[in-house]
Amino acid sequence: VGTFHRVCLDILREFGHLVGLESNFLIFNADQQKELVIQAMENLGINKEVMHPNTLRFAISNLKSQNLAPEEADKFQQRDGAVWNPKFVKTVRNVYELYQEELIRSNAVDFDDILLVTLRLLEEQPAVTARLRQRWHHILVDEWQDTNVPQYSLIQLLAAPSQGRAVASVFVVGDADQSIYGWRGADFTNVERFEKEFAASRILLEHNYRSTSTIVEAAQSVIERNTGRVEKKMLSDKPSGALVHLHQMWDDQ
Repeated sequence: VGTFHRVCLDILREFGHLVGLESNFLIFNADQQKELVIQAMENLGINKEVMHPNTLRFAISNLKSQNLAPEEADKFQQRDGAVWNPKFVKTVRNVYELYQEELIRSNAVDFDDILLVTLRLLEEQPAVTARLRQRWHHILVDEWQDTNVPQYSLIQLLAAPSQGRAVASVFVVGDADQSIYGWRGADFTNVERFEKEFAASRILLEHNYRSTSTIVEAAQSVIERNTGRVEKKMLSDKPSGALVHLHQMWDDQ
């Protein structure tokens, strides 16, 4: 039992040498990642007063969350469909290339690479993938609405039919209406995509045991206007309770 990153870390400690990672590889934290970005910016002559290092660090992480390499920076799509301007794309691509080269030289990965390097390992080493499929006959993933592109791909590989398993054996639990991590690459459309691509059976849990019927009905009336969601009707057996009050504030304070 573990998070995606915890499980992938275990896989890399065991098999990472097959993709060039020594078993004592390092995991760079946010500060170390920022230092690599600053180093790359200095090598490229990019002024920190013009472009903040964290802006580029977040951009690199966004690309990795969609499994995009430096040369694919122009393919990045934001949630609203907006794309980066060409000048920013070029800057991100150049910094990303140097950043990644230094990670490799340091025998290190960042948080996103824990997923991406594991994914590359499973794609390039079918014997390892087959071994893991035999190790884990059935897979359950919770909070599926908060998975990103690499995580979806990992489940595709690990849960696929294999020797002794005629069909994929995977159970995911998720609610696209509760997706809150889009800012870090989560893709709520993975809920609907999973159902289609895995030919999965859908089990709806529409009974809310926590909130009053007033709150549930108010939430339902808002969220049901969203497009691309799995249709469901939440219900509560609790009394109506207090009405919902709306307060408009000037700012977060």
